[in-house]
Amino acid sequence: MRRGQSRRSILVRLGAEVVKIEAPAGDFQRSGIKEPTAAPDAPSPYFLGMNRNQRSLSIDLKRPEAQAVIREVISRADVVLENFRPGVLERMGLGSSALLAEHPGLIYCSISAYDPAGPSGNKPGLDLIIQALSGIASLGGAADGPPVPAGAYIVDTYTALQAVIGIQAALRQRDQTGFGQWVRVAMMSCALYLLTSESSYALNAQEQTCRGRNGISHSHQPAPYGIYSTLDGAIALVAHPASLPDIAAALGLSDRIIPLLEGRALGQTGTRSPVSCQAAASADQR
Repeated sequence: MRRGQSRRSILVRLGAEVVKIEAPAGDFQRSGIKEPTAAPDAPSPYFLGMNRNQRSLSIDLKRPEAQAVIREVISRADVVLENFRPGVLERMGLGSSALLAEHPGLIYCSISAYDPAGPSGNKPGLDLIIQALSGIASLGGAADGPPVPAGAYIVDTYTALQAVIGIQAALRQRDQTGFGQWVRVAMMSCALYLLTSESSYALNAQEQTCRGRNGISHSHQPAPYGIYSTLDGAIALVAHPASLPDIAAALGLSDRIIPLLEGRALGQTGTRSPVSCQAAASADQR
């Protein structure tokens, strides 16, 4: 879905000529994501934004006569991009092994939800599912509520970026060796990389952190880092823990917050919830 669109969109902006292969019925997102009041045949702004400056070819890959057409297109390509489930294109004779044997200089890039060689290699996966399984969603939301995933397709987009980096590296190697290669990118691996700092903390800390009750948007960031409700909306507050006394004074909360800091190192995560509670209560009245 978005991971494939993002990958193509980035390559187009870098100057690549992209030909997108679509089923005879067309990409369902051409008209699937738009305002409810839009006409049924109206194009989707989402689709137009992610697929701009690309050509498309509508063809049924399952039909035997499609093979000659697709192979003609591939013979003139530097890179093949695909995000089918592992094994689908192999059954059509369009897998990496077959095409690299025919075209040794080809760069064949596959995006999948999980490592194709792993136990979940054949399972599908979308951005929200990967956010949940990787643990990204567990970092958002209040302590007394459910995990809250990021509102944007961050795993899809980051996976697309890693695919583009892999393609560029493979093209550079081809310049030196004359040979292409199979570039594999898994969404789960990319999501886990986004959690490098959080995972390192979790694996080495004796006491695990939890989400705050008020305003905190990251479980490892001490107050006042977070988003707080106010009388006329919300504010995002980011400040070094050393600034807490000054922030407390500005909010008129020195008598409540300063005692919470005594005997603790500034920025210590144990001060997060009580300090954020005081800050949130004050922000609600301003």
